[in-house]
Parts: sequence; C-alpha cells; structure tokens
Amino acid sequence: MQLYQAEKLFSRLITTSDEKLLTTFEQWDWSTSRDDAEFEDVAELVSGLAELGVDVWAETEVSHSRLVSLAVKASAESDLSAAADAFILGADPAIKDHGKWQQPLRALSLIHELPRHKYEGYDGMCCVCGAGESSIWSPIKAAKLLPSGYSGEEYEVLANTMFVRWFQRTERPKLNKKNVTFFNKLVKSINNVPANATAVKTAGLLKKEFGGDVYTWRYFMETLGFAGVLRVDRQPGNLQKWVDLHDRPQPRSKNETPSPACHWRRGMGFDRNVFEQLFPTGRLPFALRSTDAA
Repeated sequence: MQLYQAEKLFSRLITTSDEKLLTTFEQWDWSTSRDDAEFEDVAELVSGLAELGVDVWAETEVSHSRLVSLAVKASAESDLSAAADAFILGADPAIKDHGKWQQPLRALSLIHELPRHKYEGYDGMCCVCGAGESSIWSPIKAAKLLPSGYSGEEYEVLANTMFVRWFQRTERPKLNKKNVTFFNKLVKSINNVPANATAVKTAGLLKKEFGGDVYTWRYFMETLGFAGVLRVDRQPGNLQKWVDLHDRPQPRSKNETPSPACHWRRGMGFDRNVFEQLFPTGRLPFALRSTDAA
C-alpha cells in the first residue's frame, strides 16, 4: 500500500460516522496476527471489515533514507505550540478520547531534533534513530492506538512521524479556561507526590486521584520526559537535543518508562524554562521548579 493510501485509510477509520464500521472495527484487536485468521471468529471479523472496505493487514513500507526525509520535513512543518496546547487538553480524562491529544507532543518530541543521517545498522536497528533499513506502518494499528496517548516507542520513527503528519492536517483543539485550570491542578498534584516518587509511581497516583487509564498517565509522564519538562541530568529532553539511540541511558527494568523519564524522581522537579516555553498558561509551583534551573 502506498503511503498516501495508508494515510487515507487511517483518516477514514478515525473520522467515520458509519455505525456499522465503528461497531465492527471496535471488535478488532490490532495485535492479531495472520496466523490467528484460522480461528473462525477472527476470520469472520476480517471478512466483515473487508466488506466495509478495510483490509486489516494493510500497511505501508518506506526505506530508511525516505523515512529520515519524511521525519525531518514533518518536524520542520510542525507547530510546537499547537502540540503543547493539545497536550494540555489531552490531560483531562473527562474529555472523550483525551489521550489522542497527548500524542502530538510525544510524537513531535521524538522526531523534532532528528538529524539527517544514513543508516548505521546494529542488530537490525540504526544506531542513530533505532529504525531499521526499512520501516512498516499499519494504519489499522495506528487508528486503534490513537485514543491511548501512545504514538510509539522512541525507535518507531515512522509511527511518530505519521502522527505528526496527522496532527498537521487535523483541526486543532482550542483550549478554554477549564482545560487550563485542570492542567494546573494536575501539575499541583504532581508537586505533592513524595520526593522519591518515580514517573511510574507518579502516574499511578495521578490515576488514583483523577481516574482514567494508568497507561495513559504513564504516557503522560513519558511525554513530559521526552519534551524536556522533567529535569533529568542523565539525558536532555529529546525535544531540546538529539542523543543517538545507542547512547541513551536505558531503564533498569522493563516496568520503567523509557529514558529520560525513567531517571526522574519528583524531587528533581521540572525545568522551569521548558515548562514556561511549552505551557505559557500553566502555573508551575515554586517547589516543583528545579533548583538548578534558571
């Protein structure tokens, strides 16, 4: 499938008002493999979606060189302030599909400083960006993940690029006073968690206080790390400075968030300059300002 066709299918799936398509697609598990199609219920669902014009196995593949060009172009054409505003909106679990508005800032942070480079492979991954010699994007998987706040891992450059491209073309959300008030309440709550709390622990406490899905809260904290809001000396925010993938200090366990969020503790605070740049309407508690931030 060509890239434009994949994007067209993705757009259709996330904007359709066709009740039959919505109901049928809701039943699809994006992690289903072709091997599972031998099961009758899976085969019926595949057939039903095909009748509605959706090929569940549809995907597009691009070379590493083209991927880098797409990512650099998408970043150059992006609106960082709009992505940051969307992130504020996406913080509130009371908003329908709120997680999808967390994705633009996450995805943009992960490709923003990506340098033009040639593939430098190690074990099938580029040492610079983590992508392979070619990358595959599934519009079906992307459409299913959209509400979660998860755009992809740091090495999934194509997935993050496609979410940035989507955000550039979609209607931008408008913030209101209620959105900003909730975000400030949320930041205040982060300020009140124990000083030794990790990003994962903080996410759990936010879920307990505000509801929603704990993984969406984890993605929220991860994004603050990628965007450089979390003050971490071991690695700069991806939004501020590119660090080759193989040079990034990794988490100690699989249960942790990716770097740099995995190295943060609440007592380290937020980078005041980055916070105020991204969220000029936000209020950063004095105690949450990093002691070594200007």
